[in-house]
Amino acid sequence: MATLNANLRFKADVGSEKTAVIYTVDKTITEGGLQRKKITGTSKGAGTVIAPNATIAAGTYLIVRNMNSTKGNYIIISQNNVEFIKLAGGPSGSGDYAILPLHMGHDIIAHSTAGTEILEYATYEV
Repeated sequence: MATLNANLRFKADVGSEKTAVIYTVDKTITEGGLQRKKITGTSKGAGTVIAPNATIAAGTYLIVRNMNSTKGNYIIISQNNVEFIKLAGGPSGSGDYAILPLHMGHDIIAHSTAGTEILEYATYEV
């Protein structure tokens, strides 16, 4: 299991008074921690299920990152045959990443353009 830490800070200067509000949230990643998987399917129909519908509760988020080092190699994330994000690869495995809210009712599926991309991902509940 892994923990995701997030800090949100607000600061305001009003006249001679300074006000700061700090909000901190710690969330636990629930689905086996951070995972890496080779995405070999190159179409929606041949994609890899990365978040089965049975594991998606209200308030579940998905963190995804394309670990491929070629910018033109994409991983596409879809649900119910609707593609909703396309992640490009990047130098030294520093490809695009996203944090996505999930909707119950259908599996989350990943497919790729080359069939060789590595997806790093995890889910967590708010």
